[in-house]
Amino acid sequence: MKKTALITGATGGIGGAFAKALEEQGYELILPVRNIAKLSQLSGNFFAKQIDLESLDSFISFFNEIKSVRRHIDLVVLSAGRFAWDNEFETQEIAIEELDKANFQTKKVAVASLREVFGDTLNQTTIIIISSHAAHFDENHPFRAGEEGYVRSMIKVSEFAKRLDKENLFKKVILEEPGRVGTESAKSSFNAQTIGEDLNWEQEMSPETYVQNVLSNIA
Repeated sequence: MKKTALITGATGGIGGAFAKALEEQGYELILPVRNIAKLSQLSGNFFAKQIDLESLDSFISFFNEIKSVRRHIDLVVLSAGRFAWDNEFETQEIAIEELDKANFQTKKVAVASLREVFGDTLNQTTIIIISSHAAHFDENHPFRAGEEGYVRSMIKVSEFAKRLDKENLFKKVILEEPGRVGTESAKSSFNAQTIGEDLNWEQEMSPETYVQNVLSNIA
């Protein structure tokens, strides 16, 4: 039986690069997504379903459907999230709340659902949790609500992954902090206006190269 990989955020960026690489390695992909139409980069060896990534019930229903045909999942990649800066939010409080949902809560809900449905087999599952501290909030810098919200949410993701590792629930917990990988989202967010730097994205690591580096370290 082929190995299976569950990936969130597979419609683009780092998650999309994971999906393409694992498909090429022969994995059967399990893809809970917000928009199935954005999976056009894959050749078709996957099971995808549109669900609410912030809903525990949606995830549990999806995973029960998977478990009816697959006893366990070999690899889980939680990469859904987004960059956003102060011009996308009216206040700092809104930025923190919305980015917490996108970057942390979706991962927390996914793990809670895995625990509920696959709890007896997660000791056979490796989980990769993506948490980027590429942006570092500077209190002395002019007010940037989105930046602080993003960094706070990613710090919570890192702490969450470390707690999971101590639980020994999964076969292996891998916390990945990709930094400035050149996704389209990153390119549109890390620009001279928002971070005060001119970045040459041709010199930054591509999502494809980054993913190959991560997968090469998974035995």
